[in-house]
Amino acid sequence: MNNLMSSLAIPYMFWEYEADEIPGCYFVGEEMEDPATQEDGCVSGTFVLSGWSRKGLPILHDHQSLVKRRLKEPLHVRTDEGAVVIEYSHSTGVPSDVEGVCRLEINLKYHEWSVN
Repeated sequence: MNNLMSSLAIPYMFWEYEADEIPGCYFVGEEMEDPATQEDGCVSGTFVLSGWSRKGLPILHDHQSLVKRRLKEPLHVRTDEGAVVIEYSHSTGVPSDVEGVCRLEINLKYHEWSVN
């Protein structure tokens, strides 16, 4: 996910955004694995990219469009442990409790196979 977001020039960190200077718009990722493993050893789940912006909602939608365009076709990634396929699912606006902060969640589906 780091490589995908970096290639799109979208500020991103997994679980929590930690930096000396927090950008005006950034995304934080988290993974939710589905409870059952498939017969072929595939593990599936959802990867949520939570976007936060003090620059307004349009910049979040711009980043969402970049991700959606990049994942128009599923992304196939080989890893040391096997392979992962990532596909765009949907996005949702999320109310924010913080004044002046806009939020958007991008949901990606993943399917992971391990050779071990």
